[in-house]
Amino acid sequence: MQPTFRAPARGPTQTENVPVLLPKDFKSLKALAEKGDAEAQYQLAEAYFWGHGGQQNLEQAADWARLSAEQGNAKGEYRLAVQLILGQGLTSNSENDKQGYEWLAKASEGLQKLADQGDHDAQYKLALLYFTGLVKGEEDNPYHIDEKRVVDLVKKAANGGNVSSQFRLSVLHRYGLAVNRSNEKSVEWLRKAADNGSADNGSVYAANALWMMFRQSKGQLVKLDEAKPYLKSAAEQGLATA
Repeated sequence: MQPTFRAPARGPTQTENVPVLLPKDFKSLKALAEKGDAEAQYQLAEAYFWGHGGQQNLEQAADWARLSAEQGNAKGEYRLAVQLILGQGLTSNSENDKQGYEWLAKASEGLQKLADQGDHDAQYKLALLYFTGLVKGEEDNPYHIDEKRVVDLVKKAANGGNVSSQFRLSVLHRYGLAVNRSNEKSVEWLRKAADNGSADNGSVYAANALWMMFRQSKGQLVKLDEAKPYLKSAAEQGLATA
């Protein structure tokens, strides 16, 4: 039985990565997922999670993520685990928490393999797990925040064109979190993220952040003539705060 369409629950945060879909149109992606392709099922889950083309539905996202995860897709395992733990489209209870952490343990191993193969989406997701101390380590230190690993993975993904990694690297440089504090580097990575896609993949938030950086720095870090087009772009892509 295929997942049924249901109303969305609590939404995702804005900084997580939204990967480019292959095939790019929703209808073709769904058709491939319905044939049992695990990667397509994962990407369809992401599409529902983030609302590509107005299709946001967190319960559908969880359903498709589960189908992908059950075939051993590490990114599908990650998506399902996060939704189970945070109660996104699923009931928040102790049993789902338990299942979520079990799926997360599986996902971290698979994400590591994909990251080593150069999968930028996996690199970013793995970085988030290291950032929150959710990757199981040695027995004497099973769960810890590994800042060095976070920076290494985020840099690899950002240099590979991953929008959310570019955005996060900007934040790391802005506040000097595990990297040298540099407003110039922060702006550089914000520009790359803002110029790298559309509202569907999160670049809209980077565009808005450039406008906010102009206001906060009073034009010292970002000039008005550069900031205004980014504000217009964010507004045209539907960002309410713009």
